Amino acid sequence: MSRRAKKRAVGAPSHDGRNRALILALTLLLMLGAALAVYLFPRLGVAPGETASSRRAPLHTSLEYARELERQGRWSEAAEYVHQEMKRNPNDSELYQALGRIYIQQAHWLPAKEVLAKGLSLNASDPLLHFYMGRVYYHLKQPEEAAKHFQQAIQFDPKMADAYDWLGLTYLLQAAAPAVAGFPLDRLKVEAALKEIAKAIALDSSKALYHAHAGAAYSALNEYGKALEHLNQAVTLDDNQAEAFQQLGDVYRKQSNWQQAESAYRRALQLAPESAAIAHALGETLMQQGRYSDARPLLEQAVRLDPSTAQYRYSLGTTLIRLGESQAGQAELARYESLRQSSQNLASLQRDALAQPKNLQLALALAVAFKKAGRFNEAVLEYRRGIALDRACADCYLGIGVVLLELGKLPDAEQHFRQVLSIDPTHAQAQNNLGLIYLQQGKAREAVAILEKAAAAKPEAYILSNLGAAYIEAGEIEAALQTLRHAQKRDPRSAQVRVNLGRAELGAGRAEQAINQLQQAVQLAPNDAAAYYWLAQAYEKAGRASESQAARQRFQQLSQQSRQ
Repeated sequence: MSRRAKKRAVGAPSHDGRNRALILALTLLLMLGAALAVYLFPRLGVAPGETASSRRAPLHTSLEYARELERQGRWSEAAEYVHQEMKRNPNDSELYQALGRIYIQQAHWLPAKEVLAKGLSLNASDPLLHFYMGRVYYHLKQPEEAAKHFQQAIQFDPKMADAYDWLGLTYLLQAAAPAVAGFPLDRLKVEAALKEIAKAIALDSSKALYHAHAGAAYSALNEYGKALEHLNQAVTLDDNQAEAFQQLGDVYRKQSNWQQAESAYRRALQLAPESAAIAHALGETLMQQGRYSDARPLLEQAVRLDPSTAQYRYSLGTTLIRLGESQAGQAELARYESLRQSSQNLASLQRDALAQPKNLQLALALAVAFKKAGRFNEAVLEYRRGIALDRACADCYLGIGVVLLELGKLPDAEQHFRQVLSIDPTHAQAQNNLGLIYLQQGKAREAVAILEKAAAAKPEAYILSNLGAAYIEAGEIEAALQTLRHAQKRDPRSAQVRVNLGRAELGAGRAEQAINQLQQAVQLAPNDAAAYYWLAQAYEKAGRASESQAARQRFQQLSQQSRQ
């Protein structure tokens, strides 16, 4: 969001059997997530899923050129090139296969699904089309559909090692799902996963990831000897696999082999320094050895990287208390308890959604809960699951757009808000959020036009405030003042409205009136950096230099805290 205005878009853990199953499930999910990055961004010239038997000479040299653009990470150019070829050869299934792969590597799952479906309508026996479609369904959290397509890929190409591995990963995802929702881990699914991963290893025993996946599955079954055998093979084949070292650390911890666990985790963290899970695992390993001073910075790192995971807060709080910092430790434990309660509510929603997979309202409720917990990727996946249930789900597209807007991905957010308006042209929240994007892009006139429509349909204070901000950016100060006074009547305690009203008064040359509004804004929202920024400007215009300096210092302090 712009600093010019703050705009609005819509106790110790127990160790019973259920929690052990949950830990196993979360371990599997962490491993699956780590593995996906490798699959999404292949380092070799051969795409995942292509084997000696499945790779064919392309029908057009443009496919080789598109592949070269992919290798360079020039996704948009590659997609455009394939689109041009499609116009000349609309019935060539390999072009749809190529475009689907490009979308997958950008995590554009829904466009990939549409393209691959068209390719399959042209050639239903293409193993790579089925393989890529399986990956799409996997990421859309539809493992049953994913498994069907991986099985089809194997049927048409029995030597496609990656298809067996992905089928195994799909079974692992299904195995973990019940435990995440509080039910026992599905051991039969883990065993089924192992069978498929073993087939991948039999076809290509030199691929480190296959051994890492097998090791994680054996670890979930508490078969630590076999887990270590595969994980050590994985790091021997490729000592740059962070997830393999992480899994090694997990197995050693289960065996209380603290030194080996520490060594494995340190290597994993060296390879993946932004992993909160690895930092926390290493910190807990040091805690087990009584090395609380060494554990502290790692646990603080985990909390900084992922402040919404309750267990990280608990470990840090416990460590601080052990180090004699009781007040800080208790504060962390209080945050842990709050997050734990939220997590329980989330787990309840997950259980309900698991029991009723076709219930759109449950999918939406779970998406909102994930978003509130700061788990944006999972929120987006639930919204996309909602779209799979109802292509005309405006709230699903709106939810994805809001997440993307908060993450600063303006073009993608704009695309989703426009999709909402194609379903419901009078959707005020989509119009409001589209107006925010225009404001951030410096398109004041476009913002005014769309926000006027939103305010006419839904004249709530936050929409009127955004419209007032758009009028200010467009230089229409009187319109801004009139709109913002209307907003103030609707919500006299809105700091956002006060900030924008102060800006408008400042634009009208009335510095003292601006100061009055902005002083009330900082009283209502004492940590609003934008309010202090504009208060400093107003003091300066009024010739109150010392007060301007103090407000500016407070703005800088809040901005620094926000960046941290």
